[in-house]
Amino acid sequence: MKIFIFERPLKKGMQILLLMAMLLLNLAPGGVSTAYAAGNDNFVDATTITEAGISFTSSLSVASYTTEGPDEVAPSGLCGNDEHFLGMGFRTAWYKITPTVEQLVSFDTVGTSYDSYIAVWKGTALNDLNLVACDDDTYTGFQSQVAVSFTQTDLNDTFYIQVAKYSCSYTSPATSCTPGSETAGGDSLVFHANFYSIDVSIGGFPLIQRGTYDVANGEVITPPQSYGTLNTGPALVTTLLQDQLTASMRVTYRVNNSVKSYSELMGFPAEQATTDYYFPWYTTNSSINSQLRIVNVGNQTTTAVVRINGVIKGSYSLAAGKSKLVVYSGVNTGPVWVHSTVAGVNLIVSMRVLYKYKNVVTSYSELMGYPKEQLTSDYWFPWYKTAAGLTSQLRIANVGSTPATVKVCLEGTMPDCSDGTIKATYNLAAGGKVQAPVYTNTNKGPVRVFSSDNPSAELVASMKQTYKVGGIPQSYSEMMGYAADQLTTEYQFPWYTNNATYVSALRIVNVDPNDSTDVNIYIGGNLQTPITLAAGASTVAPVSYSLDDGPVRVVNTNPSADIVVSMQVTYKQAGKAVSYSEFTGIPFFGVPPNTAYWFPWYTNSATIKSQLRFGYP
Repeated sequence: MKIFIFERPLKKGMQILLLMAMLLLNLAPGGVSTAYAAGNDNFVDATTITEAGISFTSSLSVASYTTEGPDEVAPSGLCGNDEHFLGMGFRTAWYKITPTVEQLVSFDTVGTSYDSYIAVWKGTALNDLNLVACDDDTYTGFQSQVAVSFTQTDLNDTFYIQVAKYSCSYTSPATSCTPGSETAGGDSLVFHANFYSIDVSIGGFPLIQRGTYDVANGEVITPPQSYGTLNTGPALVTTLLQDQLTASMRVTYRVNNSVKSYSELMGFPAEQATTDYYFPWYTTNSSINSQLRIVNVGNQTTTAVVRINGVIKGSYSLAAGKSKLVVYSGVNTGPVWVHSTVAGVNLIVSMRVLYKYKNVVTSYSELMGYPKEQLTSDYWFPWYKTAAGLTSQLRIANVGSTPATVKVCLEGTMPDCSDGTIKATYNLAAGGKVQAPVYTNTNKGPVRVFSSDNPSAELVASMKQTYKVGGIPQSYSEMMGYAADQLTTEYQFPWYTNNATYVSALRIVNVDPNDSTDVNIYIGGNLQTPITLAAGASTVAPVSYSLDDGPVRVVNTNPSADIVVSMQVTYKQAGKAVSYSEFTGIPFFGVPPNTAYWFPWYTNSATIKSQLRFGYP
C-alpha cells in the first residue's frame, strides 16, 4: 500500500480551474453522483463507496451529526505537510471501501463549506482501527485530499474513511490539544472518491475534463492520447499523486493528409506559471510565420500586453481561461515580452512557427516562452551543428535594465571559457538583441551563451535550426537554452521511439569542468549501457537505441556534476526524412516534484494532429 498526501498547494488560479473541473466530472457520464441523507454519522452506518465508474460523490449536510460520542476518534498519526497531530473532530461522517482490484483511489473534500480533515483507517470495529493515512488543509484552503494505492494484500479488506470538522492540532512533545469551537463555514460536506491518478482537462473555464487515467509508477500512457476534433485550450495534465509527472505534446503537421513535419513540446510546469514571458526574437516574413498564443490561466480577467523591441504591439483583455492568437506581419526583430497587467493572474505563452519554402508550408513547431523568474546571465545548449543538412543559429536578447557583454563559447565549461573557444562577442545594451550569423562548418558542443562582465544581466537565448533534404529547407525547430542555475543531474522525457517513422537520439553533455562521470539511461525502466563522459565532454554522436518505450530518465551518477540533455527526432515519411526537431528534457530536482503541466492549446484537425504523452518516470 502506498500513501500520498497532497503536500504542495497548487497556485491559486490553477486550483480554481482544476477544482471546478473535478466538480464537473462528478456530474459527467461515467461518474457516480449521489446526495445522501443523514445516516453515516456513526461508524457502524458508514456509507459504502462503490468502485463503479471513475468517481464517487457524496453531498450532505452534517448539521445534525454528533459532535461527541462513540463514533469519534482522533487520527493517531501525523497529518498534512507540516506533520502535526489532530485532536478529535466535530460532526464526523463515515465512509467505507472494500477494494476488489489493485488501484489508486484519492479521497477529497473539495467543495465542502467548512474546515475539514480526512483520516483513512483499517480495521473492523471503532475500538480496533489502525490509521492508514491522514490529511488536513493541504490541497486548497481548508479542504483536504489524500490518496491510497491499494495493492494485492489489501484486496477484500475494508477501509474506513473519516471526515470531520477541524477542532485542534498539536505537535510533539505535546500529546493532546484542547478542542476549540466549531469553525464558521456552514455544514455542507462534499466528499469524493476518484479511481484514477492522472487527469487531462482541456478548454473552458472551468477546465473541461477530457480523460482520466490510472497509470502506475514508472509507466507512461500508451498509446499517446488524442481527443476527437478539439481545437481549444489551454490543456492541463495533472497527477493526483505527489509523484514526479512528465508530459509532452506531439504534433504532426499535414498537407493533403501527408505528414510534412513533426514537433514535440514539453509541458510547462504549472508551478512555474507566471505573469511575464520572453522570447529573444519574432519573425513574420516570406519564410517564417510566427504566431503568439497567449492564455490566461488565472481566475480573473487580465490584460496581456505584447512588446516587441520595446514597442507595444497589442493589448488584449483576456477573461479567465481565455486565449488570444496574434500575428504581427512584417516584423523581424526582438526581444518579445508578454506581460499580464494584473498581479497574480498568470499566463501561459508560446510561439508557433509555420515555416515556408517557396510559399508552401513545410514545417510547424512551437516554443514555450521563458518565465521572468528564471532569467539569468548564463545559458547552455548541448550542441551546435551547421553541417550535413542542419543549420543552427543563435538568437540572444538582453531583457534586463543594464548592458552586458555577451560571449558565445564552444566546447568550454570554465566560467571564462578558458578551456574552449570564444566564437563571438556581442555588446548588448539594455533591450538589445542579436540574431547571430550562422557559424559555418561547425559541429561542436557544448555551447554557452553568457555575460562576461555582468553576472546580474537578464538574458534570454534560443537556438533555431533548419533542416534540409537534398539542399531544400524542409523543417524548422527552435529551443530555449538551459539556464546555468537550473542545471541538474537528471532529466526526463515521456517517451523514446526509434522505428521506421521516428528516429530518436539523445545528446548528453557533462558540463562539469573538473569531474568525469558515468551517465545511466533508463528507458521503460530498463537500464541501458552506461555512458562515460570526461569533464566537459559530450557524446560524440547522439545516443540511439532500437526501442519504442518510455518513460526516459537520463541520470548522472556523480551528484556533483551537472549534465545537459536534449532529444533529437528525425521524422520519416515512406522511408525518407522529412522533418527534424530538438527539445530539452524536464529537469528533475527531487522534492518538490512537478505534478501538473500546462499546454497553451490543443488542436486535432485535418492539418494539425496533437497527441499527449504523460506518465510517471
